[in-house]
Amino acid sequence: MKVELKQETYDFIKNLVHEIETQDNRSTRLPILYVIKETTREYGIEEDYGAEGFEWVKDSETYTWDEVVESVREQIEDDSFDVTEEDASMEGFKKVFYRNIERLSHNFFFTEKAAKEHLRINGHNLTKPQDYVIHSFRNDEIESVIEAMKEIVNKVEGK
Repeated sequence: MKVELKQETYDFIKNLVHEIETQDNRSTRLPILYVIKETTREYGIEEDYGAEGFEWVKDSETYTWDEVVESVREQIEDDSFDVTEEDASMEGFKKVFYRNIERLSHNFFFTEKAAKEHLRINGHNLTKPQDYVIHSFRNDEIESVIEAMKEIVNKVEGK
């Protein structure tokens, strides 16, 4: 059987196989895939029900405690006033509890290089993104695709 490929197609496959074979597998059994892990905050958690922290919120904006204190002191025009949480509440600040949620994207990449390029281009749309390796456990389709690409390169290279 003879299959003809455009040179750019072959170069793409050859480079992809090279990346797959030489990249750091991060101590994970092959075949691996890269995904994007994103950490987001879920607000409105009860303090005693899995809350990991809190933020001060007023008019949909978040503030540090120092910013709350400064704002309250400006309102009452007293720089030495010892601000309490009750004072903050009276000035419209609300203590909102949250927990961090980690999610893996549904998008995957064969190489770390492609995942990092995706983050470079699209990272501004994500919350605390990072690339993450998963093992495509018993995924015959992924394993077959990688093996087929290797076979194409080996045949062309005469190996």
